[in-house]
Amino acid sequence: MNWSEGYVTDVGYTRGYYRELSSAHQSFSLAATGHEPPDLEKPFTKVELGCGYGVSLLIEAANYPHAQFFGVDFNPEHIAWAKRIASDAGIDNVHFLEMSFADLLGSPIPPAEFVVFHGVWSWVSDANRENITQFLDRRLKSGGVVMVSFNTLPGWSALQGLRELMMRRYRSLAGPSQARILQALKFAGDFKSVGAQIFARSPGLAEHLEKISAGDTRYLAHEYFNQDWGLFYHHQVADRLAQARLSFASSCKLIDNIDRLNMPPSALALAEQVAPSERETLKDIYVNRMFRYDIFSRGLEKSKIVATIDHVLNGRFVMIDDRSKIASGEVPLPMGKSKLKSEMYDPVLRRLEAGPATGQELAIQAGAKPLNHVDLIEVLSILIDLGVIGIALPPAGLEDRKLRTLRLNAALQRRIMKGDDMAWLASPMTSAGVIVPDFIQLFMAAHDQGVEPISFAWQTLKALGKRMTRDGKTLKDEAENLAELQARFEIFKSDIGPRFTKLGILN
Repeated sequence: MNWSEGYVTDVGYTRGYYRELSSAHQSFSLAATGHEPPDLEKPFTKVELGCGYGVSLLIEAANYPHAQFFGVDFNPEHIAWAKRIASDAGIDNVHFLEMSFADLLGSPIPPAEFVVFHGVWSWVSDANRENITQFLDRRLKSGGVVMVSFNTLPGWSALQGLRELMMRRYRSLAGPSQARILQALKFAGDFKSVGAQIFARSPGLAEHLEKISAGDTRYLAHEYFNQDWGLFYHHQVADRLAQARLSFASSCKLIDNIDRLNMPPSALALAEQVAPSERETLKDIYVNRMFRYDIFSRGLEKSKIVATIDHVLNGRFVMIDDRSKIASGEVPLPMGKSKLKSEMYDPVLRRLEAGPATGQELAIQAGAKPLNHVDLIEVLSILIDLGVIGIALPPAGLEDRKLRTLRLNAALQRRIMKGDDMAWLASPMTSAGVIVPDFIQLFMAAHDQGVEPISFAWQTLKALGKRMTRDGKTLKDEAENLAELQARFEIFKSDIGPRFTKLGILN
């Protein structure tokens, strides 16, 4: 066995940002479910295991200069990239360590208030899950918080056979992972075409194969083709982490914490027949959930929401996107689409369009019926989960954060110019990363350099071998690309640019 322990390492993971890794997001989830979260205005330590390229840590470290951040990954490409960005941006409170999970207990990482690991638990060996559990047992502080994500049963049951089918071909081949993945996808398609009953008896499986066949092979490499690949019921993960004296607290998917949005009253009544510790598994079975972002804690006793509602009322929130995601008036929920009550949402959105506001200010709207704390948490949870609003940072320290985030964004944008796929930037106004497609970042770079934006963006994209898309189709003709860039730039001037200025991303 080589150093990779069966994990795909010749294909770097995507440079993504995951809001669920945010400490402020986790704190809101805890408070909204009756747990007292750690105080983010005091110094704290955070560790991310399997940090990939470290984008989430870099964004958070820029916004919390009083905290210390540690990222661990055993892929040297990931760590080298993250260290380069941190150095270029002058972010000195984030530390990236190239090491395996077996080395965790001998590492210099200090005791931490937060430990997070996304895309790890289902994709490592059981021995490494034990290494992680021991690290949590010894290095997580009392009152500390752990966020773990994993592929969930029963939602993944049907896809398990598809993964096995692809792996048989993948393991039969030699050479670079990406070429083997393409062959494995083709093999699965050929198997379907000769009448494999797994596709006939599993509705949606053929459509899923078609979808992933058109996807990014870097994501597929790490999702489907690692040697270790585990599927778990919630209670299995909870039982394992109990060995580190951890208890389940809440989900980082805020909507998942609101029972009535996941199960109808008749099903909730049945759920009352089992112990509270078993209900998350019941919810997963009811909605056939495929993935979980779970928060576990050490010593955070759950109380009634009245004990922690002040955290929500005193917290600040900010608009990070426009209303297009809710333009239909409906939102996707585990049980299907639900109609939004305009009398609840419109006053909140109008207030946030004017600037950041506290939960208390959003609850009490002039000319509108005040929201009680249950409705306020539901409205905020749905809008945050949809990415329409984010959790705002305190006004104190804004200027320092702005300098740090601008330096980080400049370092990230320089990587865009070298061809890196980097679609997220930091805002000093919110704890969450803000998605910014590459052509928008090129408009921003043109703005900073005082050059004509359309030509600058097109010449850069062309040099990188990239093209614009429209309605899912790649535009090959230069005139079409220029016309599409012009149309996108008009939207940038009228909507995106002013919003990014408010978020402190654009000067």
